[in-house]
Amino acid sequence: MTKYKVLFYYNENKPPVSDKIFQVSYELEGDNERIALEEARKQFGNYEKSSYASWVRTIIEEKTVIIPEIHGKMMDEYSQQEILEFLEQGDVENSILIVDAIKWNQSLLHSPAIISKINELVKNTDVYLRISCIETLRKNDDALTLKNFLKMLKNEKSVKIRASIIAIIGERKIADMIDVVKEHLKFDDDRVRANAVETLQKIGTKDDIIDLFPLIDDSNNRVRANVMTALWKLGKFYRIEKIEEMLQSESAMMRASAIYALGDIESVECIKLLEKHLNDSSIIVRKNIITSLKKLNSPESLTLLIKCLNEKNNEISEFLYETILSFGDQIERQLLLALQDKDLRWGAYKLLSIIKKQKLSEGKVFDWLFLTLKCWF
Repeated sequence: MTKYKVLFYYNENKPPVSDKIFQVSYELEGDNERIALEEARKQFGNYEKSSYASWVRTIIEEKTVIIPEIHGKMMDEYSQQEILEFLEQGDVENSILIVDAIKWNQSLLHSPAIISKINELVKNTDVYLRISCIETLRKNDDALTLKNFLKMLKNEKSVKIRASIIAIIGERKIADMIDVVKEHLKFDDDRVRANAVETLQKIGTKDDIIDLFPLIDDSNNRVRANVMTALWKLGKFYRIEKIEEMLQSESAMMRASAIYALGDIESVECIKLLEKHLNDSSIIVRKNIITSLKKLNSPESLTLLIKCLNEKNNEISEFLYETILSFGDQIERQLLLALQDKDLRWGAYKLLSIIKKQKLSEGKVFDWLFLTLKCWF
């Protein structure tokens, strides 16, 4: 277990609204930075739940900082030269901690000496260290060049690293590598194929879509969902019936991927399909429904989100409340109406309580109280 310090910067979006930025830090232990970040978010959320502050405090994600402890001191207590010396020592475990932390530190991330050293470590024999290096370098626009990509992909044996590089090509929109990306559509590894489809969608043209058809019935859920999204966004041969097939699968992951893809496809059929699966038995499917409805961000989406207020899973309920509240003033009327439905009443009441504490308009307070009394008595 490693000790971490997680620093969140956030806005308070309660009246009077201002641009003032606040910060809070948590010191905790975890097996890796991802687990530490999740635990810090939970602690941030525990305060929110007890004070209703979750609806007025918004984390500024790009400012989040994660700092590990190295040899009894937090990494931000060391100089840049000391950090370079640690990386020179060849301790793989410490190097992974340090390289992972660098991507959260803008000054280190743009230090030529630090970036040069990380580029050296990309050639290390430890796959996990190499992945950490690539994930950190991808945060620096100048650190990974087209030449580096071609060199790494030519003889790369690790499918995880191939998958990461293919994803970065899409992020950087390096159209010159379209042929290399197409070659990776044929790889045996699911993650490599899925990333290749996403990247083709970002850097390809409508004429490149023909290369996706062999994957339209791929055995992997993420590959198939990415193909459906790509067919839609590239503007040809969109097949809604293929998503319907995925939604009929016994595999919860296949259904969840199909649901997630629907959030990227703007069509009338999408809302109808999402509505059919509101009560899916899988938690991940129901959570993805909320995510997709949030992405679609339409009045129809909000109507379906309100219908989900009978959700029994606490984690999904919290995510649902946050999503509904993100729709702003348009939710008040629908929540007032939802008070009249016994299955939706408690969720609607909780959300209206939060809104009332923040900004429920005076003209609607009486309506809310009247409907509440009418519903409960």
